[in-house]
Amino acid sequence: MAVLFPAIVQLSLEWRKQIDMAGLPDKKLPRRAEWDKEQRVREHSRAEHIARKQRAAQHLKQLQERIAVCDIEYSATKAAGNAVEGIQWLERGLWLRRDCHGIGNEEVEKCAQTLVGDLNIVGMAALQKNDCALAHELLMKGLLLTAAAGSAEGSGLIQEEEARRRLRAVTYNNLGCFFRKRGKLHAALQVLD
Repeated sequence: MAVLFPAIVQLSLEWRKQIDMAGLPDKKLPRRAEWDKEQRVREHSRAEHIARKQRAAQHLKQLQERIAVCDIEYSATKAAGNAVEGIQWLERGLWLRRDCHGIGNEEVEKCAQTLVGDLNIVGMAALQKNDCALAHELLMKGLLLTAAAGSAEGSGLIQEEEARRRLRAVTYNNLGCFFRKRGKLHAALQVLD
């Protein structure tokens, strides 16, 4: 073994001389400290990526839990006869679903359609009780939710065109009834036109 070591040193020295004579740049092998630093950077970015994915998964889980709470509260308040509070819970659930799943998701669209239907039902019930401010607010919210996706006020939550138009027609019809009951016949005709 002692004989082999000087031979390796000799080869290394000869190799260096050949590089110097050829005019090739003397490339240094990366130092251990530099390699360790690069390795730590790679490990840190990998750990950061994993941490980001874990935070995203945790955020998604929290959103889903909040959606479940909104659904339970919506059902409970609606069953208890408090339709306005039920609509508030359904609306919160809709926005959480949009944040969780994005626009165009079937669950988001179904929730939006349910919300518009409830807005129309509760709006007309409020109109029968002569609560015109609440009825107007609910019906206008229904109009905003059923506006086309490309329009300035459109939310784009209801992607299915036939369902969106049907719900919008119902909302316009109810607004016509609202204005007729308020004695604003010209406004009622404009809405129904």
